[in-house]
Amino acid sequence: MRFEQLHLFATILSCGSFAAAGRLLHLSQPSITASLNVLEAEVGQRLLERTPGQRRPVRPTAAGEIFATFARKALADYRGMLSAVTLSSDAPQTPVRIGVTPTPGSSLLPVLTNKFREENPTLTVQVKTFRGTELARRLKEGEFDLGVTGTRPQDDGIVFERFFYDPLVLIAPVRMGLSGPITLRELKRLPLIVRDASGNLMRLLIQALNRVGLSLAQMNVVMQVSGNNDVLSSVTLGAGVGFVARSLLAANRENHDIMVVPVRRLQVARYVYMLRRESSSFTGGMRLFWEYAMGTEWREHVFSYNTMML
Repeated sequence: MRFEQLHLFATILSCGSFAAAGRLLHLSQPSITASLNVLEAEVGQRLLERTPGQRRPVRPTAAGEIFATFARKALADYRGMLSAVTLSSDAPQTPVRIGVTPTPGSSLLPVLTNKFREENPTLTVQVKTFRGTELARRLKEGEFDLGVTGTRPQDDGIVFERFFYDPLVLIAPVRMGLSGPITLRELKRLPLIVRDASGNLMRLLIQALNRVGLSLAQMNVVMQVSGNNDVLSSVTLGAGVGFVARSLLAANRENHDIMVVPVRRLQVARYVYMLRRESSSFTGGMRLFWEYAMGTEWREHVFSYNTMML
């Protein structure tokens, strides 16, 4: 049995489907199925309940539950071993320098870095925020080691992986009394708070509206603000409704003045990427942080949705 098989099995359970696990691991669904068949043959038990065309998340069998417990422990032991080996060097550990764009920098990265520091207290993580248009250039210039952004990189010389699903959701003041899901026609009538149209989040929203036959010009836009948190604050104060990254709500769980309102037919998928320079060595604390970010443990009990749905 190989380590990759344990990782594959745990990823299928975390993602909830073969297709999502395949996208995360860059494997085709037939490859995922074949690998799982080999694993089940090796242990002599069916590990997952699966029905062709099913829409519900894949679930483990009774044997799969037992296997999952030991697989997760083995994966955690592997990370612990990697951390211990990294820290065993007599040479001083260099800080892991991370550049991040504003939206993930205000929501998911604080959770990720805090959890990482708890497990690796002797490693230093330094985070600095940059505009999305600057991040790739500054990474290639060596200003930091890893980048985190919600925009898919297009630059040569950069290696990247999707590691976090963070869709845009519509939020509204509770006192507005909306009972979702609402229709597109109802959405058009609501007072909408938007961001600058040149930003990545607004581009994604505009593209999603276009896919359902709408444009931003058809919306009842009442206010334009600067950032994700500004939309959240304006909605909380009752100025209207707005679209925000869903991860932002994890940091505002005590905010009982707003609610998420589903919109029929409108989905605004968004992903967060981890970046590094292709030419740089990929060892030590940098590799440790990268592999930790790809895992699931730091997300648990923080985000109220499947952030592995990649």
